[in-house]
Amino acid sequence: MSENDVQEIGIAGVDQEKTLANSVNGTIYRVHLSLTAPAPADWRRIFESEWRFPRTSMWRRAHATERHIIIECPIDEIERYHKAPLKEVLGDVNRKYREHLAEAQTREARRRAEQDAATQRAKADLSKIKF
Repeated sequence: MSENDVQEIGIAGVDQEKTLANSVNGTIYRVHLSLTAPAPADWRRIFESEWRFPRTSMWRRAHATERHIIIECPIDEIERYHKAPLKEVLGDVNRKYREHLAEAQTREARRRAEQDAATQRAKADLSKIKF
């Protein structure tokens, strides 16, 4: 898969069925934001790394699963404080994930080339052996 084949992952909307109150008084929720595509493990790792740094004064913890971003906050904060930073972070995460894949492809191509060269050297050396 080339870096151009990678599907951008965005937020499709709120998964109302999975969003549940996470506090006794019902003000803090585990808001499940559905992703537009399944998030690979490396994409999720990059998201965790990027979201770790607050982009607003109202920053809240969030984490990514294969199908959701889950953020713990009052529901009204999503639109007011977290929507724009999440979109910004997702843009950064998608870009870094594409870069990560491109680097992995380059490493794999280099490894294959080195392996092919080693095989060719071995064949050349073996062809010199005469009985």
